[in-house]
Amino acid sequence: MRNFKTTMLVMLLSISALMTFTSCDVERVEPGYTGILVDIAGSSKGNEETVGTGRYFLGINEDLYLFPNFLQNYAWTKDDDGKYSRNNEEFTFNTSQGMSVGMDLGISFNVTRANSPLIFKTYRKGIAEIIDGELRNEVVTMLQEYGSTYNLNELMAGGKSALV
Repeated sequence: MRNFKTTMLVMLLSISALMTFTSCDVERVEPGYTGILVDIAGSSKGNEETVGTGRYFLGINEDLYLFPNFLQNYAWTKDDDGKYSRNNEEFTFNTSQGMSVGMDLGISFNVTRANSPLIFKTYRKGIAEIIDGELRNEVVTMLQEYGSTYNLNELMAGGKSALV
């Protein structure tokens, strides 16, 4: 009987240890990136910690967001073969004559290590979601606002560089 209780206790401890380790994850922050470790539940929900290069043991209530600290290039293009864009991401706006114009556009930007926590606090998203959401929306707004002040001839005669 005593042997049975000991076996059950060992089995129960093994199962709980296995559940603890399988519900956690080890993530890596590569060189050139800044990590933002965020508590997503519990009494410390919303707390953030900036972490550098290394491996981190993430609990069940933690997420890690990575921000690259080197020059990033992203192109929004009509190209749908996946080389530059995931699908047709070209921008479309109307000229002062009401003509619809499609434009491929690329952007280069850099997020410094010091600014990574501020950017995360502002948007509460990773860099890919910021590019797809807020950054793209800002570019659309600017193209629609300023693109409508040009006519098609002005854009074809070099006005694209002034617009962008």
